Amino acid sequence: MKERLSRKKLSTPLGLLVVLGLVAGILLIYTAVFIVADALGLRYYHQYIAYALLIVLGVIIVRRWLTEYEYRVADGELIVERYLGDRSRELLRIRLKSILHIGPEKPRGMRLQRLTFRSRRHGVTYVVYRQDSGGEAGMFFSPSPALIDLLEQKCVAAKPEATE
Repeated sequence: MKERLSRKKLSTPLGLLVVLGLVAGILLIYTAVFIVADALGLRYYHQYIAYALLIVLGVIIVRRWLTEYEYRVADGELIVERYLGDRSRELLRIRLKSILHIGPEKPRGMRLQRLTFRSRRHGVTYVVYRQDSGGEAGMFFSPSPALIDLLEQKCVAAKPEATE
């Protein structure tokens, strides 16, 4: 099963308003940097400061609004890929039998890898899994309910039954 998590596309008029807002924001940033640099005596460096701020703004825009995630369950593995336009990058590949916990409860005392652009308040699914090195790791992502059910079924089927 494969599903892609992407943001809602903007209509043309709304897209034009966003572009105009970005241009106005760039002009405001440039003006603010010029005023602050002039007040601090850094008049000769204001262009470099504004350029650095615009690069940071560009990175934030790309990471927030242009990133898509694809979740795939195939051959007994959970594969998560990130897409920026047409380019993909595999972020995570774990065997389903190494998954220890899957659910909406956040695991305590563990650093989690973020594999979604949605916030934690809007419902994410947490996964704790065993790494090849033997340690435990965690991540959170935003799959559909159908994918969560499939993962839970496959994880139960992949685990060997406990013998008493």
